[in-house]
Amino acid sequence: MLNADESKSGPSTYQQIAERSGVKVPTVIDTLSKFCKDGPVASLNPRRNPNSDVANLKATGDIQAKVIAKACTKAPEGRVRWTLTLLEEEMAVILETKLSRSTIGRILQKNDLRPHLSEYWCIPPQADAEFVAAMEDVLDVYQQPYDEKYPLWCMDEKPFQLLDESRRPLPMRPGDITRIDDEYIRNGTVSVFCFIQPHT
Repeated sequence: MLNADESKSGPSTYQQIAERSGVKVPTVIDTLSKFCKDGPVASLNPRRNPNSDVANLKATGDIQAKVIAKACTKAPEGRVRWTLTLLEEEMAVILETKLSRSTIGRILQKNDLRPHLSEYWCIPPQADAEFVAAMEDVLDVYQQPYDEKYPLWCMDEKPFQLLDESRRPLPMRPGDITRIDDEYIRNGTVSVFCFIQPHT
C-alpha cells in the first residue's frame, strides 16, 4: 500500500509497485482492489483457499524434520530415487495425515534437497590418486618423440545404434528438402572403433 501511494512516489505501474514491494503483480492488483472496495483492513487479510497448504499450515517443524529425514534415506526397493509422489505416499503412512506434493516440494526446496537429481562420475573419488598416476603414465608416453619403428597408436570406442527407415524418404527436389518419416526400425547396436596415430 505504501509503495502505491502516489503522493510519495508519483503514479506507478503495477509492475513497479510489485518490484518495490517484493511481490507478484497479481498480489498488487488484488490488494489494491480490496483496498478500494472493502477498505484497509480487508486489504491486509489475503483471501486463501481453505483447502490450500498455506491455509492449513500442516507442515510444522516436526513434520518438516520427518519429511527431510525420509528424503535423505535410500529409496524403496525397485526405485532409483525418491520422487514427490513416493514421498507423498510414504509420509501419509508415517504421519497418518496427508501432505500434498506441493507441500513436500516446498519443504525440500527450502532445505536445498533435490532427490530427483544425481551426480555421476567416471572415476570414484576414492580412486582419484590411482587414476591420476595412470593418466600421468599415459601422458609420458605421448611426450616421447615419434619413432616410425614403434609408432604410437591410440584407440577409442563409441557405441552406435543401427537404425533403418520404416518408410522410404521422399527425395529432394527443386524448392523442397528431403523428407524423412520420424518412425524408424531398430537394428541393434554396434561399437565403432577408431585408431589414430597422434604424432602423424
